[in-house]
Amino acid sequence: MIIGSLANTMSSAGGFCAGSKVMCEHQRINSTSFVFSAALPALLATAASETISGFTRHPEMFTALQENVRAVRAILAGMDTLEIVSHSVSPLVHLAIKAPSSATLSPETRSNNSGAGAGKSNANSIIPRDAPVYDVQKEEGLLQEVVDEALLQGVLITRAKRLYGDQDDKQ
Repeated sequence: MIIGSLANTMSSAGGFCAGSKVMCEHQRINSTSFVFSAALPALLATAASETISGFTRHPEMFTALQENVRAVRAILAGMDTLEIVSHSVSPLVHLAIKAPSSATLSPETRSNNSGAGAGKSNANSIIPRDAPVYDVQKEEGLLQEVVDEALLQGVLITRAKRLYGDQDDKQ
């Protein structure tokens, strides 16, 4: 199956899905009705069309893009605490903390084995006994360091930002 989006690169909306006849029929029958019934607004169709025309007029931009992707991946490949989880030719470089991570990022064990009832699980808690406790702030700090260093090197990247509803979300 091949899927494509007009949303990001082409400053538009919508996308496509292509594949075998069986797969296309499955998508058509099992997808919600609005997937095949909503027309793309004229302005967005024009934006996508003009973007494709720009790609055709300036194919060298893809060579430069791939050179940049290779350079970024080469720099990030040397980091012992991060792994690149996206495809090698994708210009979207997704990073994740390696598991097991360095000792400074290894989770501590949350022990429910203190005091009365030691060794027993707590049926009133969703947290399993001896569950690992991750230091989200350290992990996010590490990712921010990568962002900051890349910016110093002239590469603009970002990281996923999280909003927490309360303190329990950070554990």
